[in-house]
Amino acid sequence: MPLQLRGKGASSFIRQNLLTVLTVIGVLSGTMLGWGLRASGIEWSRRDVMYFQYPGELFLRMLKCLIVPLLFSSIVSAIGSLDLSLSGKHSHFGHAAGFGQNFIPFGIQN
Repeated sequence: MPLQLRGKGASSFIRQNLLTVLTVIGVLSGTMLGWGLRASGIEWSRRDVMYFQYPGELFLRMLKCLIVPLLFSSIVSAIGSLDLSLSGKHSHFGHAAGFGQNFIPFGIQN
């Protein structure tokens, strides 16, 4: 949908795109808060850092719980819609790439 603000006003635009607007506001306010806390020059104890680190760690774990199943289901859906011969070619390429990624570090190490 093209961006049209004529006749409707900014409030209807914000209502239609509320999640995006709130996400941008959250990212910007978090960035400014982080810069402000770092620039304040206050010495942080391990406990103080832990209080800020814990919600971030929980958020990242929740993201992983959402992204991994979504990625897996997308891959299964994409492979299911391919031809069998094309699916086999992609499978062989994927296996070769996986073996290469696992065995190249051994060659570099020795």
